[in-house]
Amino acid sequence: MPFERGEIVLLAFPFSSAVGVKQRPALVLLDPNDQDLLVARVTIQRHHSSFDVELRDWKEAGLLAPSWARLHKLATVEQRLVRRKLGRLSTTDLSTVQALMRQTFAEGGGRRNRPDERGRDAPVARGRLYAPLAHGDQDAGGRPKSEWTSCGRRPD
Repeated sequence: MPFERGEIVLLAFPFSSAVGVKQRPALVLLDPNDQDLLVARVTIQRHHSSFDVELRDWKEAGLLAPSWARLHKLATVEQRLVRRKLGRLSTTDLSTVQALMRQTFAEGGGRRNRPDERGRDAPVARGRLYAPLAHGDQDAGGRPKSEWTSCGRRPD
C-alpha cells in the first residue's frame, strides 16, 4: 500500500529503548517505495520542545484529540505495522511541519551546535563545522593555534 508525506497512520510505534511497541498515530514523512516508512510520533501530550509541531487541524487529520507531531521522535518502521490510515494533515499543518524539518536538518544544524568528541559544543558558522585542534598544535611561528579550526563545508 503506497503512502504519502503528510498522512496520519495508526501503527505499532516502537519505544525509543527498542523494547516494546505502543499502538499510536504517526505522521508519514517518507515512503521510499520499499517495505519501510519514515514516521514521526504523534501525541496528545503537550511538550515544550522546539521540535514539536501543534497539529491545529487535528480533526481533519483523523485524530481524536488535539495533537502534536514530535519531529525529533522519528522511526523507520515496516509498512506491515500500519493498521490503517487515519487521515491527512491540512496544507497549513503540513507546511509548518516541512518548514521545521528544513530548519532542523538544514546545513549548519539549524538552531544547535554539534558536540565534539569530548561532549563540548562545536561552533557552527555559515555552513562550516569547526573541530577542535589536537592539544599543543602551533602555527608556523610557534604560537598556539586557535582551539577550533574549520573543517570546510559538510557534504550534502
